[in-house]
Amino acid sequence: MDSNSNHGPNRRHFTLGEILISFLSVLVLLFLFPFSILGALIYFAASWMCGHSVATPCLSVRIFSRSAQSNYDWFMEQLRGDTFKDLVKETKPFYISNSNRYEFMEEIHKCNFAVLYHTKHQGRINITNVTNSLYDEELKELFDALGKKNVIVLIDDLDSRGYGEKFQILETQPDMKNLAEDVFLFSEAEKKDPKLVEDKLHHIKFIMSSGSGEMTSPVRMEKLCTFLFSMASWLFNSITYIMSVSTWQRNLRAGLCQCCRRTEAPYEAGLCQRFRRTEWEAPYEPLLI
Repeated sequence: MDSNSNHGPNRRHFTLGEILISFLSVLVLLFLFPFSILGALIYFAASWMCGHSVATPCLSVRIFSRSAQSNYDWFMEQLRGDTFKDLVKETKPFYISNSNRYEFMEEIHKCNFAVLYHTKHQGRINITNVTNSLYDEELKELFDALGKKNVIVLIDDLDSRGYGEKFQILETQPDMKNLAEDVFLFSEAEKKDPKLVEDKLHHIKFIMSSGSGEMTSPVRMEKLCTFLFSMASWLFNSITYIMSVSTWQRNLRAGLCQCCRRTEAPYEAGLCQRFRRTEWEAPYEPLLI
């Protein structure tokens, strides 16, 4: 009796169309498996990197000057304040003299961003390229060690501040333009206006976040994490879209019906009719980020 039930007329045989659908389903799953693993790796990598790096300040700033630290204490306080707290890890002063060149070179390699500070209280603006300039060698050393993007010049205590004065300074002392990312001028009156100071500090912060620390700075890490999460989301949605029943079943239905019409196979023709009567739910479109 068991033999008859297995081989009798009521036993259902798999059709060519059903076998083809099953075979293609397996192929699709095997093809998408490596991409699923890749998506998982991207997601966990982004989670780990963002969780460990985005909130970590990464810049070690040095203020190099031949002036007394009391002249730029106000600027050090700003670098240690709320504006830079997510970017600057530490800020330290370094006094340049004619006898501490070795210590100067050592200090350069302990930081990844440098501020060359000069105050007009020392007499005049003689930073480089002029007679009795104070920082010819130091500016070149900073450029060679840290790169242009990680060096700025700050000129303090000016009588007036404007684009005309900055242009004149850069014209007569071009090394500042060639060896430093930017030159910032602060006048006595400007430092009494918190809004003017804040605008300039945000510009300095932008330069800091765009320097050589860009691969580890919070700003760049945030962009990298956003990109990784977007890639993982796109990969997930694309795989879901491809594996959706309606997507590949519609294509197989059309091909199967054409095959059935050509061969005039009775069972396959009936299967085609059932496919036509079935309304498959349309998948959502993948989110392409």
